[in-house]
Amino acid sequence: MADRQEAFLTLEGGSFMPLPALKGTLASYIHALPAAVNHVFMRPYLTEAKSPLLIFAALETLLVIIAVGCLLLYLKKIKTITNHPLLMLLLSLSIINYLIIGYTVPFAGAIVRYRVFFEVILLIPILIMCDNKNHLEKWLNKYLRLY
Repeated sequence: MADRQEAFLTLEGGSFMPLPALKGTLASYIHALPAAVNHVFMRPYLTEAKSPLLIFAALETLLVIIAVGCLLLYLKKIKTITNHPLLMLLLSLSIINYLIIGYTVPFAGAIVRYRVFFEVILLIPILIMCDNKNHLEKWLNKYLRLY
């Protein structure tokens, strides 16, 4: 992963965000974790979006943050996720790939492009957990038979 980050750092772009260099040690990954989480989960900020595409990306990020806030309101339904291995897979797959993107990519435009697929995968378990009428959970139990 450090090699991939180094390859990205040699590129130039208009939306560069500084990122601590990875050295292949656990300490360097721990040191870079806050910046990686910030880059992939929080950015681009609405205040730093200069192009129309980055404005839409910032709004998309804001909507995901609101969805996570909804998740925290309905945290008591965590059993919904832990009882369904498919949902646990989707959640862990998206978070792991988000972190890989955050560690390696220092450009806001590229981060937005790379995280789109995993954002959809992340929103599926979040929406199921925020479903207080259990429509989605009933649909999962009926059609996927995950027991």
